[in-house]
Amino acid sequence: MDPLKRTSGGLVLLVVTVMFFMKQPSQVFGFPILQKVDVIIVNELGFPKAPLTLHCRSKDDDLGVHVLHYQQTFRWTFRNHLWEDTVFWCDFQWNSEPRVRYHASVTIYGMHVSHRCSRYCNWKIRRVGLFLVDDYAYGQLVPMYIWPVPHRS
Repeated sequence: MDPLKRTSGGLVLLVVTVMFFMKQPSQVFGFPILQKVDVIIVNELGFPKAPLTLHCRSKDDDLGVHVLHYQQTFRWTFRNHLWEDTVFWCDFQWNSEPRVRYHASVTIYGMHVSHRCSRYCNWKIRRVGLFLVDDYAYGQLVPMYIWPVPHRS
């Protein structure tokens, strides 16, 4: 067989294999390769139905300021970087009464969270704190952040 044909055939196979894995939202050898991730944040602050103000961003993207009323969601999709260094954080604020304000800045997606999410990172924002739905623990709610003592204005 002609060595040039054998080399070009191997190169074509390599290119097709790389393209296949780049398009797959699955995992290769247990590691996400450019995996799509959906982050879903739900306002579950409850009664009185306090609106939740949030501002989420990464080093590359600013997702803007959003106000979620009770049971409303904010959702976005992104592709995890090849080296799994994607980080999103959000500033949260809500008032429990006219003069009591809660505020926190929390990493919503990063190394400490990605092992609990599969394709979806579901967050429940409650009066006690921020909870993550652990996909690998049968949907158990994991407390990831407890609200600090509120600010009085």
